[in-house]
Order: sequence, then C-alpha cells, then structure tokens
Amino acid sequence: MLTDYRLQGNRSLVDVARHVAQIKATFGGQRAVTLTAQRIKEYTEQRLAAGYARASVNRELAVIRRMFSLAIQESKLTAAHRPYVKMLKEQNARAGFGSTYGSKRASHATVTGTVPHAIDTPSAQAVLPWRPSKRSSGKYHQSSRAKFSIS
Repeated sequence: MLTDYRLQGNRSLVDVARHVAQIKATFGGQRAVTLTAQRIKEYTEQRLAAGYARASVNRELAVIRRMFSLAIQESKLTAAHRPYVKMLKEQNARAGFGSTYGSKRASHATVTGTVPHAIDTPSAQAVLPWRPSKRSSGKYHQSSRAKFSIS
C-alpha cells in the first residue's frame, strides 16, 4: 500500500502511513479473505465510539478499500473476496469559503451586469464566467459556457 503511494507520488503518504498502522494494529494477524463487511462495520463503530471524527474513520476505510483493490490488481485476491465497505456520511460543509468581497462582486455582476474594475485580472477572468464586453466599457457579459448573457 505504502509502496503504491510512493510510486504515485501522493502527498498524503504520511497520513496513509498512520492509517495503515492503525489498521495493522486492529486486523494485523487476520487473513484478508476472512475480513468481512460485518467485521469492518464493527471496526467503524469502535472508531466512532472512541471519539474519532467521521472523516477520519472514512480515510481509514478508504485505505482498507485501496488495500483490497491493490491485492486484486496483483492477483493475490479475487473480486469475490472484497468485502463491501460502507463509507460514512460527512458533515464537512465549509464555512466562509471564499471572500465576502468576492461574493459581493459576483452578486453585483449578476444583478447589474457590471463588475468592479478589480476583476480585470486574467486570473480572475479564468475563474469567473464573466468576461469584458466588447460593446461598452465597464459592462460584462457571461461567457459562452453560460445559457444567457447580460450586456
């Protein structure tokens, strides 16, 4: 598992190593073919009862899923031996994502069709669907990816 992450150049190698250590501590002496969906469900309940966040438990479950996928790719197991691993629902909606100024600019552009001059940077134009209008200065229209335009 860790070799695969190293070869792929994944930045999350340190986190995955921690998850693998936890999984080894729990399932270490057990053969993969004896690991059932029920046993994984019990493991999930234990981790939640120990106070771990749903997202943390999901990362560990993802490692288990990946381990089985790698074993199948390497012909060490068949797909019939892979247990169903049910992921948990996470409540990770970000609060305050983006800036207030940015959302005010987007709202202003949507309502009035004009955008403050600060948006004329190429990086902002690459992100937002609003482009400078050729018809008049200070007016913006929605790019061709959109269904309608304001000018």
